[in-house]
Amino acid sequence: MRFAGEDPHRWATGPVATLPDPAGTAPDFFGSPALSGHTLVVGDAIAQPAGAAYVYMSNGLSWPSSPTATLTPPSDLSVSGFGSSVALSGRSLIVGASGAPVLPGSAFVYHL
Repeated sequence: MRFAGEDPHRWATGPVATLPDPAGTAPDFFGSPALSGHTLVVGDAIAQPAGAAYVYMSNGLSWPSSPTATLTPPSDLSVSGFGSSVALSGRSLIVGASGAPVLPGSAFVYHL
């Protein structure tokens, strides 16, 4: 939710933005969102081939209809479930990869 107009005591009654699923994997899009300031990160652990995290940066008035950046796991690593969890604090982002039955989980740290 967001404040409606300038009155900090009145909340908006509808969504501020509706963001489409960039990978077309709905209904699982928005499985793991994180918001800090004007930055939203959405993990999508089932995006092919190994998952993704989508970064949206607002200009303070509106959100873009497509990701500002798309993060995927490094290609030299055998990773699955990238984007299964995300955490964002200021400009620091952690993206979790849950792994698979034969792979350990991993965490990737980014500075936005």
